[in-house]
Amino acid sequence: MNAAIEACGLIKNYKVRAKGQNTIVEAVRGVNLSVKEGEIFGFLGPNGARKTTCQRMLTTLLPIGGGEAYVAGYNVKKQPDKVRKHIGYVGQLSCSDLPATGRENLMLAARLYGMTKNQITSKIDELSQSLNLTKY
Repeated sequence: MNAAIEACGLIKNYKVRAKGQNTIVEAVRGVNLSVKEGEIFGFLGPNGARKTTCQRMLTTLLPIGGGEAYVAGYNVKKQPDKVRKHIGYVGQLSCSDLPATGRENLMLAARLYGMTKNQITSKIDELSQSLNLTKY
């Protein structure tokens, strides 16, 4: 069975300015993991353990500071567009625009993936019909 997610030595550091000094904060230090296709995997740990930071790196939302990561067989650093085409990610705090309609949020997400206006309209109409959501 192939690995759906593979990470080796994942690192993320941040520069922080405090009291007039630049300091490097080590957020993620050498995370290794392997998740097989079809396997259910959960990131568990206390608040501040950097679970979300790891998830954001693996989903291309944050640049990887060091190490290697592969998602769906694609290198997260070198092939982010291919990674994004093979995953879906919804964080704990939704990134939707609350005043926007569901349709407007879908349009925004589709634009972020580079779809044209015609492609977006067609796909949203198709999904709305197939999920019986047209009246909403």
